[in-house]
Amino acid sequence: MVENLKKDPEINLNNNQNENEKLIKNNEEEKNKEEKIEIDKIKQNLINKQIELCKQLKNESDEYLKNNQLSKASNTYTKAVLNVKYLIDEKLINKKLKEELEKEILIPSNLNLSYIDIQNKNWEECIRHSLKVLLFDKNNFKARYRKCFSHIKQKNIEKANEDFNILKEQNKDSLELKELEELFENNKKDYNGNINSKNKIIKKISNFNKIINKPDFNLNKNIEKKDNICNKLKDLIEYIFNKCKKKFKNE
Repeated sequence: MVENLKKDPEINLNNNQNENEKLIKNNEEEKNKEEKIEIDKIKQNLINKQIELCKQLKNESDEYLKNNQLSKASNTYTKAVLNVKYLIDEKLINKKLKEELEKEILIPSNLNLSYIDIQNKNWEECIRHSLKVLLFDKNNFKARYRKCFSHIKQKNIEKANEDFNILKEQNKDSLELKELEELFENNKKDYNGNINSKNKIIKKISNFNKIINKPDFNLNKNIEKKDNICNKLKDLIEYIFNKCKKKFKNE
């Protein structure tokens, strides 16, 4: 008698292997997600600390400025600005936070730096810091005023005139603007005087060139002519020297 034997169910090893691989892959993905979340948290914490540092530096700078510690204020404002710039340049913050930091730190810090520059008579730096403010806020009266003031001090009348006209459109009745206008007018007179002096020098040099470039010009043939030329050259050099001396004395 032959016994009916039940066959054992077939085991599909391939299916089991695929399932295991899928499970391992899912576990790895889940682990990677958790790691990414953790990394993002750490990154965000570092960014938050950086932002707090920027605000702290700005507040410290304000205190230095109140106490007239201009050098310390300047250095600390600069650090605050550079830290914010790093966050923006590296695209570590979103647009909303970027605008907040521009308003809370970049604009007031650069504006106060321009004030410190004026106290130190550093006209070029004042213009640079004022321009940074105007980049974010083109209607900022103080930045435009200080930029104009610095251009006047540099005798750059054309650029000062551009800023002055904008300031008049913004607030023509401002007391500060009236004081600036007086300074501007006085410097325009000096500027026009310098232009006239420059034109006179150019004319004298031109006349001298005409004499020595004549085809028949020969100093050795005529002693009287030679003396005349030497005297003209001496007068020209003395005239230029006196004008330069006066300019340096005024500055």
